[in-house]
Amino acid sequence: MYIYNDPDDDAYFNETSRSHPWSWSESDPANRYVDFRSHPELIEESLEDFKPFSDRSAILQAFARAEKQYPSDYRFPYERAKLAIKESESHSHDEAFSALSLAAEMAINSGKAHEMLDDLKADKGGDFHKLSHGHHEWAHLAEALKSRDTSLLK
Repeated sequence: MYIYNDPDDDAYFNETSRSHPWSWSESDPANRYVDFRSHPELIEESLEDFKPFSDRSAILQAFARAEKQYPSDYRFPYERAKLAIKESESHSHDEAFSALSLAAEMAINSGKAHEMLDDLKADKGGDFHKLSHGHHEWAHLAEALKSRDTSLLK
């Protein structure tokens, strides 16, 4: 029995082939693979569905699903706090601190308190600038992470 063999097909099975997860699209380099578990902060800016319909509730639902799927990963509520603080409403600070407290509790319980504290320090002058100045909750959050004491989060 003769089977047709296309010599061009060999390219699909050598080192030039790109199986998933791929890094970028040949037709548009803006289309790239993003590991949301490693980089949850990229959810909002990477998913095409969020760009034209940047509805806050849809983004919050995506974070809620991720938080349920990865209940010990502090980064999802941490990134949700960034989203909350972008809101101009007065209760956004409460929402952001609530998410950060949850993130801190998760980080402490999973042994990642130092990692989250480093993230807080890095974001103090950026996304969390409003929270880090004039809010006593910020100091409580940092102290809880330094001492790895969840009782300071209440």
